[in-house]
Amino acid sequence: SLFARSFKDAQNLVTPVYLPLVLLTQVAIMPGIQLNRLLALVPVANVTLLIKDVLLNEYSWDLVFLVFFVNSALAFLAAMFSARLFGSEEVLLGSGKGWHFSFDRRRLAPVRVPPPAAAFTIYAAIMLLLFYAAGFLQIRYRHWGLVATEWGLILAPVLAACWYLRMNIRETLNLRGFRPLSLLGTLCLALGFMGITVWIGLQQARMFPESVRMAEALRKFLDFGQSGLGLGAAFLVAAVGPAVCEEVLFRGLLLSSLKGKTRPFLAILVVSLLFGLTHMSIFRLVPTFILGLYLTFIVYRTGSVFLSMLAHALNNGLAVVLLSYPSLAARLPWLSDEEQFPIIGLLGFLVLAGIGAALILADTQQKSGKVGE
Repeated sequence: SLFARSFKDAQNLVTPVYLPLVLLTQVAIMPGIQLNRLLALVPVANVTLLIKDVLLNEYSWDLVFLVFFVNSALAFLAAMFSARLFGSEEVLLGSGKGWHFSFDRRRLAPVRVPPPAAAFTIYAAIMLLLFYAAGFLQIRYRHWGLVATEWGLILAPVLAACWYLRMNIRETLNLRGFRPLSLLGTLCLALGFMGITVWIGLQQARMFPESVRMAEALRKFLDFGQSGLGLGAAFLVAAVGPAVCEEVLFRGLLLSSLKGKTRPFLAILVVSLLFGLTHMSIFRLVPTFILGLYLTFIVYRTGSVFLSMLAHALNNGLAVVLLSYPSLAARLPWLSDEEQFPIIGLLGFLVLAGIGAALILADTQQKSGKVGE
């Protein structure tokens, strides 16, 4: 409507937009159509089907979360687009030229790191790609679909945006070196939180039995034995790929846009929450959020995304090893049985994680002290 020059012109522009939206609301009365993970990605239709399931008391919390997340992402993009339009004097003053967008990259001034608005817009665009393409790729091509998702739908858009917006790649993606003490702290922190995450997962399974079925489905998807991939290839697909691509987006682009512009705790919290939401499952939200917390802490303190890549790869790599060698998993019953998980073990993991955090803090404080001198 902002591009219209009269009320009649606005009505002509808006009516074709309303019609498909109205049709999408009718899916709830069509026989045989139930809300599932695919329809949960379709705006308007997902809300209509969810309301029907709630009224019938047949809803799933996992789908409730997914519907909410999809519509939140779309609403965020709409708000960003509208704000950009309202920020144009040509649109507001009715000059008739509308919103002008230049594809000439040479007109853009180089920036050290992206502003938060740009980073979050890139994140929202990547989330839409994941919503509408990742599921198809992974169902159709399975492990190779996972490769395409990580490298094609996450890493490639981030690198393309950095190039187009003329960002400083090193600063934006936190591509800095690290000191040995920070490396040791990262290893301790990662190993400690692996055990803590296992314990939290066992508590979640006890409170929400449905999460066990979700975890089993994930295990079947990651069963590399059926695909003929060896341990090395499986590690590259499920550990190295996500570690590199997801860290570039979250601990690179998003964190650098917030660092220095908001409080450290808030920046770490926001990036970790977005990382958890990206996995699009209410039952994976808490474990991935905790993973995101210590990964973001590592990069915020050390400035090196390579350390979070290492910790992320170790976390995923442990799952790959246990799936590839069931006999090894059988020797560690505490991984799947809450009663077998000793409290002393949990305390040991907490102490190990604390030592790792202390080493990182000591190393970065020492480094900042030398820089000050």
